[in-house]
Amino acid sequence: MRRDIPLWAYLEHRVLASAAQEGSLQRSARKIEERHGLPREYLGNGLPWQPRVVSLLYTLILFPKELWSMNKDDPIFRVIEQRWSLDGIDIITEDKRYGNTVYGFVHRLRNALAHARITFRGDDIEFWDGRGDREVYRARIPRAEAEEFLEVVGVEMANQRKLLDASRG
Repeated sequence: MRRDIPLWAYLEHRVLASAAQEGSLQRSARKIEERHGLPREYLGNGLPWQPRVVSLLYTLILFPKELWSMNKDDPIFRVIEQRWSLDGIDIITEDKRYGNTVYGFVHRLRNALAHARITFRGDDIEFWDGRGDREVYRARIPRAEAEEFLEVVGVEMANQRKLLDASRG
């Protein structure tokens, strides 16, 4: 069951995103806004993007890394590289240790999530990793790229993981 948590998180996100797009969550959002004295439309379509994406990234990146103890040679990163690239990511501080690799990106994102080094700049997500007070990596992901990352990488981390585990015996 524990191994299914990333998959469930991804599928839950897809269900909620579909419901929000169809307007199914709006009535509930208006009730919550009224109950808590929030301005009308404060919750938009009922699925605020920022907390949802942080929660999903946590469940799809941090949780599997800890669950499966993935290292840079793990086959999952080759699978991800076949379907997604770093081309849409704005690298602000270059990663001298891992270079411009999917593993390095996921590793740095995992550390940023674990240490709450993430912020939103408009529709962009910016995150950074450091050693003590020294910043060693910083990247900015536009929302559209983050959604592609969640779609491609989320499916691979959540679903394909079972196939990779099975191939290892």
